[in-house]
Amino acid sequence: MRNLIILLFLLFGAACQHQQRVETKAAIGSAAEKEKAVSPPSGRVAQQVPMATSAADTLTPEMLALLRRFDFAPLWSGQRSETTTPVLDGFFGDEHRRISFVFAKIVRDSTQPQLFYVRGKNKFRQAVTPFSGIIRITTLVDLPGHGFLDMDSAASEAYTAKARFTFLEQPGASGTGTFTGTAFLDFFIDGDGELRIGQTVMNPDTTAPARGAGVLYRGTWTSAARRQAKPIVIANDVLMVAPEMLPQFGMGERNAQINPKYARLGWTEMWENDEWWAASPKPKLSL
Repeated sequence: MRNLIILLFLLFGAACQHQQRVETKAAIGSAAEKEKAVSPPSGRVAQQVPMATSAADTLTPEMLALLRRFDFAPLWSGQRSETTTPVLDGFFGDEHRRISFVFAKIVRDSTQPQLFYVRGKNKFRQAVTPFSGIIRITTLVDLPGHGFLDMDSAASEAYTAKARFTFLEQPGASGTGTFTGTAFLDFFIDGDGELRIGQTVMNPDTTAPARGAGVLYRGTWTSAARRQAKPIVIANDVLMVAPEMLPQFGMGERNAQINPKYARLGWTEMWENDEWWAASPKPKLSL
């Protein structure tokens, strides 16, 4: 918390140097917000969006100020570049079968900076299913002493955003359900004042909430028809969470190859060339 307060003072100071007016509150301490049902912005996310179901937030005024200053929406998708579409792979069910997620759109709420509306698709086996939902940040915590990729001396300390998520798969499709759980986003602010994902390379960081993957979703999928529940873990870098799921998952240089014995669970190539999340092009007429 101390580091977060220092970071905010630095940001406010920089804003004053650019003659930007910054208003601060004298009261410091815990400030819990009552849960509100918020409708997503029209036309930007799917209409079937479940409402937040978590208890009161544990966001202090300092935390809310940071969330208003920076838009965390791109980071929740694992996005590091505007030219690429990140795919978050993970483990589904007790067998840890492969499941993949793409977040096509994440939009921050206009009045609650901790609330985000989500739209995307997931792939399990050969089935591609649209989903929509919410991510709601519940707290921010310091990560003292952590060093992440591209984090230099000019960067801030590291932090983690903890959130609750609910993703509702498209109703009516066969075998659909709802994903719920807790999400972790490790981040820092670089020397240019930009928000960055906190990731490591080669080996997992077991002391970081996102395990060095930067973004980690951990929860449960519940079947809409049978109410059957299955565990799910997805991450921005699946190699960071694989050791706790499947032993000897990675092989070769930098563990870039997947152990062939897990091919039966859908784990073949680490990176797939097909853009399974893209809409199928309409066939052209031959005249």
